[in-house]
Amino acid sequence: MNIKQIRYVRFRLIGLWLLACLVVSPAYADLKTDIDQLIIRKSAADKTLTKQEKLFDYRCDMIAKYLGFPDTPTGKATKYSCDVPAVGIAFYAGKDLGKHPPEKIAQYFRDELAKHNVKAKIFIKHDHEYGSSMGFYINGDSWLGKPKRPSEGVKMIEALAAETKLILLTEGRIKKWPKSIK
Repeated sequence: MNIKQIRYVRFRLIGLWLLACLVVSPAYADLKTDIDQLIIRKSAADKTLTKQEKLFDYRCDMIAKYLGFPDTPTGKATKYSCDVPAVGIAFYAGKDLGKHPPEKIAQYFRDELAKHNVKAKIFIKHDHEYGSSMGFYINGDSWLGKPKRPSEGVKMIEALAAETKLILLTEGRIKKWPKSIK
């Protein structure tokens, strides 16, 4: 084999390896970017608002008008966060929770957020075939780009509460910073 043949074979092997990585790798939804792109695409004919206004100032209106709120935990959590100055949590409960019932985990999140004076409602899908995950929605937007396992979510409760209050205050959904119980 000459050097050209070796380079060609190496190039083909790298291409096959990259293709295999794409096929085998699990694809995770990007909870922020995917919905943003959909809002912009579906509302393209509406020239009365800028892209920024569509995504931020009138986000809930754009979702309601152009996308709707599906009858899923994600759709219900998003709608709840639009309707109420609170956190909507989509909880897809899989068999990996063991002896821990999803309702008890949901109650824990609700109670912990309440300690920081943040209201939350959790929408549960039982027996989720891909394991357990949670998405957190504030003002119609996902707080994180990717869903989190409940054990990861527990570690972020204080940050979630602080950011919820900050977002709701700056968006005018609450009038003053709630005092913490601590």
